[in-house]
Amino acid sequence: MDKKATSKSDSILDGLDIHRYGDWLTFTKRLEGLIAVGHLRKVTPLRAEPPNSGREWYVEQGNGDVYIYTPPDGDKGLPEWEKFDPFARPEPERPSRNVLELDLRDIPVGQMGRPQAVSLLTRLWILIGFGKVEAVDRPLPASPGEPAESWYRDLHTGIVYKLVEGDGENDSLWEPVPQHELHARIQ
Repeated sequence: MDKKATSKSDSILDGLDIHRYGDWLTFTKRLEGLIAVGHLRKVTPLRAEPPNSGREWYVEQGNGDVYIYTPPDGDKGLPEWEKFDPFARPEPERPSRNVLELDLRDIPVGQMGRPQAVSLLTRLWILIGFGKVEAVDRPLPASPGEPAESWYRDLHTGIVYKLVEGDGENDSLWEPVPQHELHARIQ
């Protein structure tokens, strides 16, 4: 948030670090004061909220600015007061870091080094073990001197990916199997 206050609701934080208990108490008194004089009005959330998020939404009566207040919660974190733009595109969700909640589309395609390829193979074998991915036979076995190539089908999406393993810097490749290669396997 900009340090320069542009409205009474922006200035509610002036001189405060609401992560400190004493400042948070001052902040809540200021918030209650702005509500009491009709400067702020609590409203229904403008976007879907997770259940029991505890977040409160406010509209500044004079200019229509929207603010979200997240009260402190011992387990969930510190208080926050932030301006919200209801017309801004929502931030894309960050993918889960739990390997079992992901599918193969969440793995970035492209060139990678040997350490990343080994890490990817480990992840793929975990997903195979949990029944989320299956190893798929290539249409033709690799020729001598050709890099190792393995194929994997995401059982959720049905998309087949391949990992072409090199042994140096950025010479391994992870990508969806092109349609013409899939058709060669079927014939």
